[in-house]
Amino acid sequence: GANQEPSSRILSDNGYSVLGIDLRPDDYENRWPLNYARLEGDFIQLSSYLTGGFQAIFSTSAVEHFGLGTYGVHDPIRDPNYDSKAMDCMWHLLKNDGNCYITVPYGKRFFTQGDHWRVYDKDALQERIIRKFQVVEKIFFQSAQASCPVDKNGFVKEEDADEFEPG
Repeated sequence: GANQEPSSRILSDNGYSVLGIDLRPDDYENRWPLNYARLEGDFIQLSSYLTGGFQAIFSTSAVEHFGLGTYGVHDPIRDPNYDSKAMDCMWHLLKNDGNCYITVPYGKRFFTQGDHWRVYDKDALQERIIRKFQVVEKIFFQSAQASCPVDKNGFVKEEDADEFEPG
């Protein structure tokens, strides 16, 4: 989902070698030139052409949409387990000491909202997203749709996030 998030541009601006991947055509090309390598297409399909050895993979608010057809003509694959398949691809693309930074919606129960997104609960997060990865740190933060209490740094306690009822 490199189109909607500034992470690729920020990392590239700071000297990192970046490969951004998005299903959709780059909608920022007319505003400023890309400063990083970019592939357009389905991450899982494209990952089979990549040789791996990535030090880090970032996925910000993307995996929860995989396989649901969220993006219409750009997203033809319908597969309820495409999020888990994407995580397996990320696992294989990382170096042994690499890191994966993933954000997904989280709440009291796992559910899929039509063709738009998934919300993960504790079990679904483990079974579908974390899978083979060793978790170094989980950070919970409040989204626009959540009403969980936050601490002085703007973070949500895991036990409060566990009580958020998605809907």
